[in-house]
Amino acid sequence: MIINEEEWITSAEAAELLGTPQQNFLYYTTGKAKQVATHPGATRKGERLYSRADTIALRKKLARKRKNALPEKPIIDWLRLEDLLIGLQLAQRVYGPDIDLASANVYQSWRKNNQRLTMGAFNEERTECYGSIQLIPLDEQVILDVLSGRRHENSIQPDEIRSYDEPGPYTMLATSAAILPDRPHLLYELLYKYMAFWIEQFPERYMTRIYAQAMSERGAMLIQHLFMAPRPARCIKDCEALQSEA
Repeated sequence: MIINEEEWITSAEAAELLGTPQQNFLYYTTGKAKQVATHPGATRKGERLYSRADTIALRKKLARKRKNALPEKPIIDWLRLEDLLIGLQLAQRVYGPDIDLASANVYQSWRKNNQRLTMGAFNEERTECYGSIQLIPLDEQVILDVLSGRRHENSIQPDEIRSYDEPGPYTMLATSAAILPDRPHLLYELLYKYMAFWIEQFPERYMTRIYAQAMSERGAMLIQHLFMAPRPARCIKDCEALQSEA
């Protein structure tokens, strides 16, 4: 079969043309979101091929949408039971369609004793999740066992996760941070909201350490933001006020 390389391109080439990560491009090639045609039979070195014309049309469409869209202030809130599906959809958009559903079930089981593990950024109708962060309160030895490789993260049992009922110090394990590539500022907003929660708990409850492990360059960047993102002036003032009262 003769392939016109001017008309059909690989997913990597299409993603570069679209100006988006490869997994985000693939989002537009299947299901209800499909806007780019896949060649019915031809491949290049075993890779599927996609319509260059459709990709260009999609790029123009997305550019018009961004230009005409009114800025939307997202809702920053704890993930609820009814948000789990859109949380999974976010993970698929960020990490690709082949995410480990077994891990998703494990994460859901962790909510048994503590519903305030994951904070997300949602649209007003709460039908789409733009980003989320997940930090788990655990005994420090459990965290060290996970980070050292003695235990797998998925082996953490629901009863090992602490609720926020007890006063005193807490150690946290940051297990995920998923942000849509076109909304990187949401990471800061999520962190601000999360730190505001802990400011409200002080001095009865407080964090002593946050542990995290990066599995990619992007993960390393997210960790850097987690530890070094500037705190809002209001949070700094609240901390100073609480410390002066203690």
